[in-house]
Amino acid sequence: MITSTLTKNIALFLSILLYIGQAAANQSDLFYRWIDSNGKIHYSDKVNPDHAGYRREQLNDQGVTVRTIDRPKTKEELAKERELARLRKQQQKLIAQQAARDRLLLFTFEDVTNSLGDKLETIDVKLKILTASIQDLQGKLTEQRKSAANWEKSGRAVPRTVLFKIDEFKSQIQGYESTVKELTKKREQLQVKYAEDTQRYKQLVSHQYDKINAEKSISASQSQDELSIVSCSDKKECGLVWQLTKEYILSNPGGKKLITDSDLVVSTSAPQNQEDIGASAVMIRKGSGQSTIFLDIHCKQTVIGQEQCNSSGSKNWLNGFKAYVLSRMKAQDAIGKS
Repeated sequence: MITSTLTKNIALFLSILLYIGQAAANQSDLFYRWIDSNGKIHYSDKVNPDHAGYRREQLNDQGVTVRTIDRPKTKEELAKERELARLRKQQQKLIAQQAARDRLLLFTFEDVTNSLGDKLETIDVKLKILTASIQDLQGKLTEQRKSAANWEKSGRAVPRTVLFKIDEFKSQIQGYESTVKELTKKREQLQVKYAEDTQRYKQLVSHQYDKINAEKSISASQSQDELSIVSCSDKKECGLVWQLTKEYILSNPGGKKLITDSDLVVSTSAPQNQEDIGASAVMIRKGSGQSTIFLDIHCKQTVIGQEQCNSSGSKNWLNGFKAYVLSRMKAQDAIGKS
């Protein structure tokens, strides 16, 4: 029994030694290939320390690449990656907030419509009452002014009661007119909000499939040579940049239409196949009217999808964003000054 166990252990030990020997032999057969800054191709089983910063391939004895070792990233590249991660985190937050508003709108649109009707009706009643009150006060003011004119024509001083009523009616009219302006502005804001909600509701209903699959099927492109961002300094400038961003997104590689168009998020539909590309932009507000607009693209979570996002065409489109916006702003500024 002891002899049998010992024999098995010895066999196992010899097998391990054989495996280690084969692995070492295989490892010794591997060599590297890399291209230096002068374009010269190098082959060696060891990498010169001076060339450790180059991207290299590890090849087997058949010359087949078994592993690729990227060059070490520079401080600038690492900093850019961190900034890109920060921007994408804020992008996802804004998109999630927009998605929450969209879900609420889908479930409450009918109630919102009914509520709007009630609010508008209430405002209209108040405006009608105020308008009638203003007309009545204007009539009374006219009478008091005529009375004051008659007193002056007769060479007598205008009684204080008449002057007091004139001031009182003028003050009341001004107060009512101010309220009318506020209610009218509120009414216009409600109508604009309803129009925006209605347009968004129609978009959501017609693109529900895209919205359902967006979170499951897309992933942001893995890298960007230059960050696709444009900064703006005030509300007017940011409004123009945001409009130009929408125009640029409509020229996206996939030729897609917009399915989200809000004041903070604009996007096309999600990619439906491996060759498909989606695009989105968010406005990240910093305060004091300043904002940063960040543009990104999305592809299927597959190898082919990622190749699409990292293709030269996709990168060129992303990198052209800032130049497009700035050139259009410069052109519009020139038109405004001419």
